[in-house]
Amino acid sequence: NQLQDISLHPAYTTLCGMTRAEIEAVFAPELQSLACANGLTYEETMEKFTRRYDGYHFNYRNWEGMFNPFSVLNALAKSRFGDYWFASGTPTFLVEILKKTNFDLRELDGIEVSSASLSDDRANISNPVPMIYQSGYLTIKSFDQRFRTYTLGFPNEEVKYGFLNFVAPFYT
Repeated sequence: NQLQDISLHPAYTTLCGMTRAEIEAVFAPELQSLACANGLTYEETMEKFTRRYDGYHFNYRNWEGMFNPFSVLNALAKSRFGDYWFASGTPTFLVEILKKTNFDLRELDGIEVSSASLSDDRANISNPVPMIYQSGYLTIKSFDQRFRTYTLGFPNEEVKYGFLNFVAPFYT
């Protein structure tokens, strides 16, 4: 009963991901192979890599985006871009929660929430956003210190399009 929530603590912002500098320093040969396999320059590869797998922010004080390590390692190992993280598990529990709330999915990207709501560890059908955030489908985009509110959004293209394409059929 003495657990400490470190999810928004500045000292741990890089714990659950990889920085661009780390990736470029450690995986230079693999990045070059990825570029060659996809007919891209190194710069084009890094730009596409960033759009697809970067963008996680775990603290409002550190705006360096974190890359999803699962997707990064899979893309480098297979020398192709893919939806690796999203394909590793379907968010059916989130879909069930969203279906019960009449939540407007168009509000997800750019939604504002209180700082207290991000540490809410209970699944709440009337407010699914903290669960969506804690599951990795949303990340911190900005923070308003005056009102202590976070603006959340999809971290990258892999998550955004994967989530919306998966959830959309349940709403139509």
